[in-house]
Amino acid sequence: MAGIDRPTRAVRSVVRAVTPTSGAGPRTIAEVVAAYAEHRGRPIDVRRQALPVGVFGMWLKNDARDLLLVSTGIATPEQTLAHELGHLVLDHPQGCSSDPDAGKAAEAEREAESFATMLVRRVAAGSTAGSVDAVVDELLG
Repeated sequence: MAGIDRPTRAVRSVVRAVTPTSGAGPRTIAEVVAAYAEHRGRPIDVRRQALPVGVFGMWLKNDARDLLLVSTGIATPEQTLAHELGHLVLDHPQGCSSDPDAGKAAEAEREAESFATMLVRRVAAGSTAGSVDAVVDELLG
């Protein structure tokens, strides 16, 4: 798909996965996460907890499940949850953005934040409900 960046394709994929053919779609990012976990057949746990200063969220995985951690005391938990989901969906390598390969880490952070911003906007606008074609048109449009 020439001209469409990875975060846009990833949001499209998630929206298609979690949008029912009829009825209302997810209304919160947490509902998107739950629906996406069900779609892919692998649990995704979400936890709010204190994290080190400067760390807003984190994605961890093991053989059985994924874990999205969101720091307590932040002003934008939905954005952070969507950002961490972006790392998962975009299959970024595990690790902290302060990893030695700053170029790749910075690109992964940009992709995850772009994904999060698009997804939060779609959910806030109610764009996960209705026809998939309408959602895709809105995402590309």
